[in-house]
Amino acid sequence: ETGLLFVPTKVISIAHFYGFEVYDLDNIDDKNILAMAGISEKYKKVILMNSKFSDDEKRYAIAHELGHYILAGSPENDYVHINSLDRYNEKERDAFIFASALLMPKNEVKRVMKKNLTRYPTKMTYITALFGVPEEIAEFRLKRLSLWERFV
Repeated sequence: ETGLLFVPTKVISIAHFYGFEVYDLDNIDDKNILAMAGISEKYKKVILMNSKFSDDEKRYAIAHELGHYILAGSPENDYVHINSLDRYNEKERDAFIFASALLMPKNEVKRVMKKNLTRYPTKMTYITALFGVPEEIAEFRLKRLSLWERFV
C-alpha cells in the first residue's frame, strides 16, 4: 500500500514504500531543523524527524524529504538532505511544491472546495485538519490551485 489514495495522505506509508524508515529524534537541538533524510550502504534509507514539531509539520517534512529524494532521481546511496526552514533556493521551493501537492491532491482539494464550508467554525481549521497539514501549506496549495479567492 502506497498511502496515496487516502486523505490525509499516508506519508509514512509512502516513505516505507520507497524504502525509508522514519524516526522521531528528541536530541535535535537546532529549532530550524525540521527533518533530515539520508541514504548510505550501512544505514539504508532514513528520515529523521525533530520531535519538537507538530504532527502536521512532521507530515509535511516527510513529504518534503520524499520530494527531494524523488526529484533527485531516487538515488540509492550517498544521499543526505537536511530540511531547514529555508525555502528560498530552487531545490527547497521544488520540494515545497512537491510536498504540498502530495499532501493536498488537486482532485481532493477541488472536491472539498465544492462543499459548503461556511458551516465550519473556520474553514482553514477544517482544511488543515482534513488534509493534516500546517496552515502555511494549505494556504500555499489553495493559492497554487487558484482556489484561495473562493476560500477567503
